[in-house]
This record gives sequence, C-alpha cells and structure tokens, in this order.
Amino acid sequence: TPLQSLGTAAELLAGRSSGMDEDTRMLVETVNEDVSRIRAVANDFMQVSAVDLHSLRLKIEKVPVSQLVLEWIKPFKVLARDKKVEIDFIKEGSEVIWAKADPVKLSWAVSNLLANAIRVSEPGSKVVVYMSDRSGMAEIEIRDEGPGIPKKVQERMFEPYYQAPTPEGASGGFLGLGLTIAKEVVEAHDGRIEYFERRPHGSIFRVSLPYE
Repeated sequence: TPLQSLGTAAELLAGRSSGMDEDTRMLVETVNEDVSRIRAVANDFMQVSAVDLHSLRLKIEKVPVSQLVLEWIKPFKVLARDKKVEIDFIKEGSEVIWAKADPVKLSWAVSNLLANAIRVSEPGSKVVVYMSDRSGMAEIEIRDEGPGIPKKVQERMFEPYYQAPTPEGASGGFLGLGLTIAKEVVEAHDGRIEYFERRPHGSIFRVSLPYE
C-alpha cells in the first residue's frame, strides 16, 4: 500500500542518515516519526466515511501538551522554510501546559491544522502556534496570514469530503477528510475546535482541551 511504501522508504532513508546534512537528517527523522504516528491511527480512519467517528478509541492520559506540540512542529520547519514561511511558537500561562489526551491521535489533528496553515500561506508570511491555559482549558491556536475562509465555506468545511472552491492558481482548498477527522478527534477528547477570522486577513483554528 502507499502507506507501507512510505514507511519503507522512510526507514531506508533513516538508515542512511549519517551522510546527510543536519537539515536533511532532521527532516528524515521527523518524517519517520510521523509515518509511525500515521500507522498507529490509520486503521481508525480507513472506513471513516462509513462509521460513526464518535466511536474513536482513545488512550487518554495526562500529557505535557505544550512540550508535545513543540515536537509536532518539527516536521514542518523545513517545509515551511522551503516555502519561505516562518513558524513561531508562543506559550502563555503555566510553565508546562497539561491536557488529558491521546497524544497519537491529537498529534494527527494538530498536524493537519498546521499543514493547512502552511499550505495557504504566502512566502514571507508567518504561521503562529499559540498556546495558553489561562481560560481553564489547554488551548492550541494555529494562526496564519493566508486569504482566510469565506463565510459560505466556513459553514461546510468540517463536512466529510467537502472541497472548498479556490481561485485559479491559488493554493488548494481543504480536501478530503482532514478537517472532519480533526474535529472528531478533538470532540472525542471532550474538547472543541473553533474557527475565527483573523484581521486584517488570515485564519485562526483553536483547539480547546480539558486538563482535569
């Protein structure tokens, strides 16, 4: 399968990492880690259009989510740099922000939001990953400076297989099941995912999770 092929290629590259420069080695290592995470959740999503996503099986534990998010950002650093997009991480509140979460499945949801943000960003712009626990919840925000999401798209963007129309030549819209799964993963954690328009332009996706 494509997933198996990707995993095999990543493992072979990881075995040859000694001759690579630092950036390439970091990319190979983080891709290999991501493949492992994807393998762990793939079976839950294979029949996603035919099953109740609320039945997702989670392995909930109390995790230092602020530290995990820093790890999840790593695979995107090189990709963002190649697109001339900057990724910033900002944390406010506790020194370490904790949440009750399944770290494998939550990483998929956050990575999907971050990938979307980079995809719609123009060269020279910035994506900010902002974290706080000041609201009584562990909050993860992905903020971009892209074109934003039209009102009519906002109403349907979490629907399975919905594809947002995009102007000719623009970066692709929200494809397939990514946002649907992100929403269901977050809600399975008794959390919520919200969208806000960013001014003067851009998008903010906020994931809020309980930590008690």
